[in-house]
Amino acid sequence: MEYKAKTDYDAAVFKDASDFISTMNERLKTRCAGCEFIDEDGFKFRCSRCKSAYYCSHKCQKKHWRSGHKFDCVT
Repeated sequence: MEYKAKTDYDAAVFKDASDFISTMNERLKTRCAGCEFIDEDGFKFRCSRCKSAYYCSHKCQKKHWRSGHKFDCVT
């Protein structure tokens, strides 16, 4: 069963849900969760608790944590 993304920016067809999830996880590494800056090389800062949020700087990480990530963060 093929899974088609339901977003305007991504019309890719994925083999299954796990293929979609792994692709989205790779894309998360290139977008700062604090300021949404995009860097194709990825970021060196990430949430040490959930390890799924990436940041371009410590300042963005702090800002994102205080703006509510601490409530959404799951280990």
